[in-house]
Amino acid sequence: MAACSKPSRAVKELKAVLAEQKRNEIMTLKIISCDCVGGKPFSAASVVTQEMLSTFQDFPTEKSCTLSFEDVWDVRKLRALVEMNSDKDEKEDQDKDFPKKKRKLNRPNEEIEAFGNLEKYVFDLDYHINCMKKVLKSSKDSRRMSGTEVVKVLNVHLFNPLSGGKCLIDTHITKEDSCVCSCGCGIQMEKGPTGIGVESCWHGFVDMIVRGNQPVQVLQSTDPQEEVKMAVEVNKDEHLFDFISSQSSGYSQVIAETITNSFAQVNKHPSLSGLPIPAFGCTPGQILVFAYDSHNDMLLKKMVDMKLFHEDVSAATIVMLWLYINFTSFMKRDITDTVRKPYLSEFKAEFCSSRSVVSCYKKAACGIVGFHHASNWPKLNFYSSANMTYIQE
Repeated sequence: MAACSKPSRAVKELKAVLAEQKRNEIMTLKIISCDCVGGKPFSAASVVTQEMLSTFQDFPTEKSCTLSFEDVWDVRKLRALVEMNSDKDEKEDQDKDFPKKKRKLNRPNEEIEAFGNLEKYVFDLDYHINCMKKVLKSSKDSRRMSGTEVVKVLNVHLFNPLSGGKCLIDTHITKEDSCVCSCGCGIQMEKGPTGIGVESCWHGFVDMIVRGNQPVQVLQSTDPQEEVKMAVEVNKDEHLFDFISSQSSGYSQVIAETITNSFAQVNKHPSLSGLPIPAFGCTPGQILVFAYDSHNDMLLKKMVDMKLFHEDVSAATIVMLWLYINFTSFMKRDITDTVRKPYLSEFKAEFCSSRSVVSCYKKAACGIVGFHHASNWPKLNFYSSANMTYIQE
């Protein structure tokens, strides 16, 4: 009997991830305060969540709901991919004249293509990590993480290959006609419009757009929550919300981009309604993942940030990033469905508490080349009290 070849590294890593499907994956966030109207750019956004305020002992405790890996991801689909891409051992006593037929596992082309991207990336993982380290290490040493060089190397050696070449960088990042990776590999990348939002609300240009629907922002802050915790001990006289917002601007920026992008994507692609759409924030040491479902008003955050730029980079971490990039293929459709899961209603973000806010964000768009600051805010209708009917008691 011919020897079976070993399963690919991508198969092994995906199996390892599936083996821990009971672990907590994401948590809900409730917004306490934000400046979502008024025309603020993403970089100036201010968002305070109950997670940030948990730093203060005297602030009322807010509930948060945690969802496990198997609550978020379609484990059945992922197991089928593992099975389809694994070599099956033949039984030694199998009849040679009547070999056992392998069960056909037909998967959608988009799933097969996505797994092919993962296999290629994991096979070349060491190469990609070394290329990123060339730029990220020097950027970290010089305390400049949001530079053009960092965006370029993350595009070429992380998001673009994992998305199958479907990752644009902002046209405003570089004035060069040809955009080449900053690590010296010579690989060119594609530029395009990355504007998201509407002028009267949060809006701006993100560093990258993955697969046409997920924003990526490179941040200077290493750990927004840790910065708040450390600063609270020495600054207790400032106004609470102003202080927290100033210490976690990167955190606020990514949340604002996440929420605005979710509305913009659903406005353009109604089929995405009801799905939490992810967004990424890249810091010197890790990648933050947020997601927002604008239909059910559910804001989510991955509980364990992905540490990609450490010495012991795990291929399993790459698998998790790959899953979020391909959320339309592998995320469960009812993850934040408050009708099918009524208990989730208690954990809404409360961003959509005002009808005026929702009506304004219904105009949010994506792929915008430039913003024109004409007011899109709903106009007030004035009624004369002389025409009103009074009810006498």
